[in-house]
Amino acid sequence: MAKPTELPTWATGAGAAKTDPGAAKKLLGWIVEKVPHQWLNYWMNLVYQWLAHLENSPPGYDDLGDAADDLAASRAAGADDPLIAMVRENTDVSSLGNVSTDYLWRYAGDTTAVVRNVATDGHYVIMSEDTELTLHNRKTGALIDTYSAPSNITSIAMDREDVVITEGNNARILVYGASGFSSLRSYTGHGAALNCCSIIGDKILVGGTLNGGISARRLSRVDGSSLADNSLWAGGNVFAVLAQMSGNHYVAETTTLHRVNDSLSSQHTYARGVGTIYSLIRTKDAVVLGGVPNAAGKEVEACALGTLAVLWDLDHGANLGGNDLAYDGQAVYVHSSASGTGLGTNDLPGNLRAIDPVSGQTLWTADNSGSNSNGIAADHGSIFIGYDNGTQTLARCRTLNKGGLAQFAKVDQFKELPFQMIPLDMR
Repeated sequence: MAKPTELPTWATGAGAAKTDPGAAKKLLGWIVEKVPHQWLNYWMNLVYQWLAHLENSPPGYDDLGDAADDLAASRAAGADDPLIAMVRENTDVSSLGNVSTDYLWRYAGDTTAVVRNVATDGHYVIMSEDTELTLHNRKTGALIDTYSAPSNITSIAMDREDVVITEGNNARILVYGASGFSSLRSYTGHGAALNCCSIIGDKILVGGTLNGGISARRLSRVDGSSLADNSLWAGGNVFAVLAQMSGNHYVAETTTLHRVNDSLSSQHTYARGVGTIYSLIRTKDAVVLGGVPNAAGKEVEACALGTLAVLWDLDHGANLGGNDLAYDGQAVYVHSSASGTGLGTNDLPGNLRAIDPVSGQTLWTADNSGSNSNGIAADHGSIFIGYDNGTQTLARCRTLNKGGLAQFAKVDQFKELPFQMIPLDMR
């Protein structure tokens, strides 16, 4: 049935006679009687008011990424009022069960390639293998662009403006426009074999290892416009970085986590004992690191943002690489190709674990160790998983955890969540 073209406007004038018939009459309803016109006017006007309210209410969303897309379209159309995101609450689940039907889309790429990294800005998604990048529509998975020129891609990072790529053998930083690979800027002066990168605003952190004595630049803070070094690192080899708008950046120097300022001077440190750190993400209250097990056999740890004091740790049962942690404002997601401890046998690629970001307790797990998992990214309501099970594949799945999503919240209120997880249209 087509949507009506007009509302049933009734009794809206200043002199309209409307009288509430009272609770008793509402319970009894009509009987054989002559209905007072004031009562009928009251009822018909109330129906009109509710229909008008629903007509002007925003749509419901299953995740904030879809809300962000509509918000961008609303603003582009010149809408004055802020969009309200009415996000439907997920069902509380204790395990994933068979979630094969919960794939929102899958993209199958090169059958000979191995996925290395996945990144999202809440609008686009990028998947990389050694020498190729594919850019996808976040909502549909549609392939937007492909770029095959880079060599030995070690890490990717993106925001709404730029995509940053580091190469391991060329010691080169490549920066593209986030909506396609037509624009390219490159910088080859870093002088180290690059391992990792992170971007936020006009700040790019790039970390690497000493490469043949060419330079001691194992970490640089690079200007996002000129790609020139603003600050250099005096420490050792760097395997993970996390840039922050506040200037309190996080750097993993082999087995030591540093909080550094914009000058890359260390402010606080956490020595992990043993176990190289390869992944860093931030939650609302902590920086979470992942890598080779520490002395206590834990691969995942959460440290307080300021002091780096350990808040919780977890034994995932498998080594973590450089793109194996993600956060969406609800849960920390751990993804690895090796079989993890206590994981189930649900139909997801690789091994996936959702963790409560405050307590460190496991919310749910999934395991399909027949797939070679490399890379995970998350935004509000979805996770994006890169894996290789005979075909280079990128998949989008719903996030399922104990808390569900927030309901009836203004989009602008979500800017209090970690900056790097919020699409620009939602800040």
